[in-house]
Amino acid sequence: MKKGNKKMALIMNRIMMSVMALLGFNSCGGDSQDEISCEYGSPYATYEIKGTVTNEAGEAIADIKIQALPEEGTYPLLEPTLTNSQGIFTISGTAFPVKNLNISAIDIDGEKNGNYETKDNLITITEDDRIENGKEWYSGKFSKEIAIKMVIRK
Repeated sequence: MKKGNKKMALIMNRIMMSVMALLGFNSCGGDSQDEISCEYGSPYATYEIKGTVTNEAGEAIADIKIQALPEEGTYPLLEPTLTNSQGIFTISGTAFPVKNLNISAIDIDGEKNGNYETKDNLITITEDDRIENGKEWYSGKFSKEIAIKMVIRK
């Protein structure tokens, strides 16, 4: 092969590989389990945290905002919710898999039902909390129950 033709073939090869990569074709994977399979996506898991919020006397507290944050983060991983009149809450949703969640209980109504300090509760998600197995990028569903005791703000 002439030197010019070889250079042109190399350029065309690189152009074709770039086009195939842009179209989503890759060079890994196959039907054999010995081959590495390439996947596109992000790992995720479903979480369901249930619980109750009470005061020091054990009485239920309504309208407390509950949010789930990563252990060292400020942006909620799951949609925040409020406790009902019995102090019960369920916060659930899909997020990137984490080992620890900071469940924050925040009194947002001021003096209406008492003036309580914000309470942070670091919980660990374990295999014992798994209620559904995952597949591929999906890590599964995890459920945990907690009790939160809040104290009056001084």
